Amino acid sequence: MPSFLHPTLLYVGLACVAIPIIIHLLTRQRRQPIPWAAMRFIIEAYKRQRRRLTLEQLLLLATRCLLVALIALAIARPLLSSSAAATRSARVVYILLDNSLASTLTNPDGQSALDSHKKTAVDLLATLDPARGDRAGLIFLGAPVDPAVVPASADLPALRRLIEQTTPTDSAADLDGAFSHLSSELAAAPKDSPPITLSLHSEFLAGSLDTQRKLASISSPVPVSLSIAPPRETAVSNVFITRVEPLRPLILAGAALGTQADDQVRVHLRRTGPVTSQASTSLVKLKLSAPGTNAASGLASADAIAKWAPGDRETSVTISIPTASLADAGPSALIATIDRDAIASDNTFRRPVLARRAIQVALVTPPRLELAVSIDRFEPADWLRLALSPQPGDSSPIRVVDIDPRAVAEPSALAGIDAVIAPRPDLLDDRAWSRLADYASAGGLVIFATPPGTRAHPWLDLLESRFSVRIPGDREVSRPSEPLGLKPDSSAALLSLLSPELAELAKPVRISERLRLDTPTDPSLALLSLSDNSPLLLIPAPPETTTESATAAAPSRPLARGNVLLFTAAIDLSATDLPARPLMLPLIQELVRQGVGNSSASLASIAGSTFALPPAAVTLAPIPADAGPEI
Repeated sequence: MPSFLHPTLLYVGLACVAIPIIIHLLTRQRRQPIPWAAMRFIIEAYKRQRRRLTLEQLLLLATRCLLVALIALAIARPLLSSSAAATRSARVVYILLDNSLASTLTNPDGQSALDSHKKTAVDLLATLDPARGDRAGLIFLGAPVDPAVVPASADLPALRRLIEQTTPTDSAADLDGAFSHLSSELAAAPKDSPPITLSLHSEFLAGSLDTQRKLASISSPVPVSLSIAPPRETAVSNVFITRVEPLRPLILAGAALGTQADDQVRVHLRRTGPVTSQASTSLVKLKLSAPGTNAASGLASADAIAKWAPGDRETSVTISIPTASLADAGPSALIATIDRDAIASDNTFRRPVLARRAIQVALVTPPRLELAVSIDRFEPADWLRLALSPQPGDSSPIRVVDIDPRAVAEPSALAGIDAVIAPRPDLLDDRAWSRLADYASAGGLVIFATPPGTRAHPWLDLLESRFSVRIPGDREVSRPSEPLGLKPDSSAALLSLLSPELAELAKPVRISERLRLDTPTDPSLALLSLSDNSPLLLIPAPPETTTESATAAAPSRPLARGNVLLFTAAIDLSATDLPARPLMLPLIQELVRQGVGNSSASLASIAGSTFALPPAAVTLAPIPADAGPEI
């Protein structure tokens, strides 16, 4: 027996079949005949045609009853499309639509992969019937995952409009995120729910899905099946940009040291598909853009040719771009582009960068009554000031501000300061140490140097406790029998631009007095080492274990690696000739420029990923409307 969507309406409609029958019976009630002259002829004609008239009336009555019954059946909506449909239960379908960057692939017919996904998804919706209880959900896979329709809905026309209006994202597909969204929804499904089908629409191009990532598990009290579209059969040649890395994370606009400023940017490329077996070239264009400038031309531009040998899958090219035209400090962007191919969206890479007209450096040094007029009277602060700003005045990209050690703890002392250099940490009081620790934990760069003319250095214990770092080794300076040389190599990222010239610059440097600290177990923490393998410049290591006392002394926010640097020798001719050597100026310049750039909050983030908050970020609490005039 067929089933009906509205059986009650069916019963009411079938009852209405009696209406024409009742009308028919009422019209057949006998009336009192009145004889008249010609009635005899009419009665004779009626008797001859009585059978035919009765048959016509019965046929008319049957037609009227059948018409009412058909109207009742139509209103009740019988499920009579096929025998299978008559017995099939309702369905719940979740459409997982790949609208990631890979879906922008253009086929030879001019149609994108996303267009194909949308067509197959719409065709699937056409097979569903909400009258039968079918429902559908929709999740867009482009990260971050968009659960557009979860839980499933019977409003299929609205789902179709969402599918037809979707546009591709600039991120990868996140199938694991989609499964995570569905996991809780399917686990809560009632046991009498219809079976659930997950329909995945993707061409599974390399890079569209992370094959190394384990998918979230799905459990449900009802059967769950996965329907996957056939993957693309033919490989696609594609060249794309993977990274854009300025060699200096902080761009200083304008002239530097009296020359036109250029910044080097390394652009990394990768290619896949049949093109990897061929030798080819890629034109890489790079431009520097800032808010309020013409996006098409940018402030500055440059280009280079990346060469591919047969079999190469990755390559990189370094481009020098002038930054003198970047007049205003603030957020800017490096935009790299290559030739268009089948997937045009990955032919452009935007990298936010921070641009400054100058870096503000605070030199913590006691005030002097008279200026040093000869080198033999130079103090560590004088050498550092000369290395930081060899050209005095506003034209220098690094501007030095002297701060009295007794004023460091004042709230406004470090306002607007990008880096702090303390060549006399022995003059800092407890409040100053706490202020510098808070400054570093908020993302500031702090450089300490061993003070000259002092044998014991108990301030190292304050550095350990206030900054929650570990500095193993002697707390007294030692003088080797022979001055120590400087190792000619360094793998430190902070000194990467100095690496090609470091061997030559390090040759004449000699150190005759230094703190004999232990060599860090992590080689990357020793930025510069002496000939006896002891460190000259290091990043203090974090504690190996966390005890209750260490936890209590630790700052409220963890220090970013590289926010604190330590010179084990005094910046003074009594301890080393480094201040008078050619290495001094580029060393201090690079430490400040690279250190400030690394300590600043990173503005770069991959599309679809979680944006990393800067170290100084805090949670903003809403102010209630009835808080009153005082907060």
